[in-house]
Amino acid sequence: EIDEIGSYTYQQLNEVSCHLAAALMSDGLPQGAVGIYCERSSQSLATILGIVRAGCFYVPLNDSYPKERLRHIMTDSGMQRIVTTRNMQKDIEGLVPSVHIYYMEDMLEGETNIMSHPEITPSTPAYMIYTSGTTGQPKGVIVPHGSVVSMVTTGALGVYCPTADDRIIQFSTYIFDASVIDIFCTLLTGATLITAPESMKKDPERLFQLMEEEQITWACIPPAFLHSCHKDPTSSLKTILVGGESPSQEIISRYRNIRFINGYGPTENTVCS
Repeated sequence: EIDEIGSYTYQQLNEVSCHLAAALMSDGLPQGAVGIYCERSSQSLATILGIVRAGCFYVPLNDSYPKERLRHIMTDSGMQRIVTTRNMQKDIEGLVPSVHIYYMEDMLEGETNIMSHPEITPSTPAYMIYTSGTTGQPKGVIVPHGSVVSMVTTGALGVYCPTADDRIIQFSTYIFDASVIDIFCTLLTGATLITAPESMKKDPERLFQLMEEEQITWACIPPAFLHSCHKDPTSSLKTILVGGESPSQEIISRYRNIRFINGYGPTENTVCS
């Protein structure tokens, strides 16, 4: 996994996620929801893996949320822990006093290893994502390990088809379940994941430049973003997956010479239909 901060090999990712899992398992709190409040990076990916390896499930939070929305999610999910970074903890400190705050930097640098792995079954929750909800109140959707494994194995091997040679761009933030495809399709196949900086989500020209520089071959990007950039596909791109809304005929025509997949689906269906 590569980003602006640095990169992890698969071995390094395994080691640091084990450190975080061990820290969660040794704190005396029960398994359950663990919030993750940080920018996307190789370290936050290791944090997600550490949370699920500890038998917990991750609940992504975003710094664009109003404090009331953050407080609602923290309370509604039954969250007892949040993993964040020191430069972001001030935003959530004291919102729900019963929630313990952990610093990602400390947890990933520990030397503790998992002594015994928790039992994880297909019905064990893997993550919880909050949608807007029909009433205006955020609605939490819990997705179990079995559904994630089924979606990724069926999708990655039968539809999306990334391989160990692919270089995948991570465009979506963790609050959107398209990130589940980016992360776990990459890990399942041994591909390389490159995280796009948040600033590039508002600058299509810079994102496409990054994709060219990093020789991205596989991408999951919403149609609205593609529509705002009038460039042709980068020379290395082989597969593009879209979702969230219907792609226009213009977008379909522009990408007609590569694999173009419409993966729309509701969160309740585990990312895509």
